[in-house]
Amino acid sequence: MNSTTNMKTTRTILTLMAFLLVSSVLLAGCNSSTVPPADNGDEDQNWQTYENEEWGFNLQYPEGWVYFQEREDRLPPEMLVSVSFDVKNAEYNNTIDFSILEESVEEILRDESTVQQSREQIVKNGISWIKVIDQDKNTPMMFATFLTNQNNKTYLFSVIYSYDGGESQNESRMEVLEQMMGNFQIKD
Repeated sequence: MNSTTNMKTTRTILTLMAFLLVSSVLLAGCNSSTVPPADNGDEDQNWQTYENEEWGFNLQYPEGWVYFQEREDRLPPEMLVSVSFDVKNAEYNNTIDFSILEESVEEILRDESTVQQSREQIVKNGISWIKVIDQDKNTPMMFATFLTNQNNKTYLFSVIYSYDGGESQNESRMEVLEQMMGNFQIKD
């Protein structure tokens, strides 16, 4: 791997992590006192649909959540779209981020700014995903990232998995993220 590819991949991952943190701050502008529990198969929970005609996908997110789509002129060149979801008026910030990138899954997984803790293949809604838990090299923060390559694009979901190196995990956000992935659809 050449140093240009390595720098590009590191820049992409650092940009994704920065978007995760910035999106959390932006979505924090809505203030609430409670975080609704994650759906545990309760069919009474209402979900809203986010649809993006330009990039040909849709997904559902829990009622009471909001989304923020980053302006295209603020995205790095390899990122085509970035959307963040969080509880409306959350007391704390912990977005679930979704992005589409022109980089391959392999390029993204070569990131040297994190240390891979685990990696597994999962299938949600007929789509095969790579689930990676990474730890930032400079902080105890860990990220859960789910990647798939479809139609020559990399689709990526990510969330902060742990703020303290794994001592406490963000299980409710992980449950919601996996449910969002379960109803994620790419239009033909």
